[in-house]
Amino acid sequence: MRLPPGIARIKFEAELAVVIGRRARAVSTASALDHVGGYTIANDYAALELFHPDGHWTLGKSCDTFCPLGPVIATELDLSAVRVRSFLNGRPHQDSPLDLMISALPRLIELITRYLTLEPGDIILAGTPAGAGFAADGDVVECVIDGIGRLRNAVRKTPDSDIAVHRG
Repeated sequence: MRLPPGIARIKFEAELAVVIGRRARAVSTASALDHVGGYTIANDYAALELFHPDGHWTLGKSCDTFCPLGPVIATELDLSAVRVRSFLNGRPHQDSPLDLMISALPRLIELITRYLTLEPGDIILAGTPAGAGFAADGDVVECVIDGIGRLRNAVRKTPDSDIAVHRG
């Protein structure tokens, strides 16, 4: 994980990532999970300084090395037993069952496919629990979901990390 130029710290968010396995368009909640090919872990990093003042998040969530996925794609997962957890330098930050997320996964898939078609290989991030934190150079962030594994990322400065962020 590399810090973008001019950014000293980034927010981390552990999330369940849903890998679409078959085409999904206007699916019902009842059939939504039939379109899932598997599950993995995402760390949805954000450089808040790059968010647009009017609320546009694209640049702040789209820097090189952001949103790592892994370590595997689990094709079988008991969603009722999923806990989304994160650790910063070994200290716990997030820990929540999936059922406390804002939208239940089948409902989220139904809603998304009402407006766009999902294709095999597309990935949906299912939301993050409370407790997300900030990481800086030298920190290690781990995201854990039992049944999938552990996604571990060391945060490092890039040679141009000390360049000031332009606010024009």
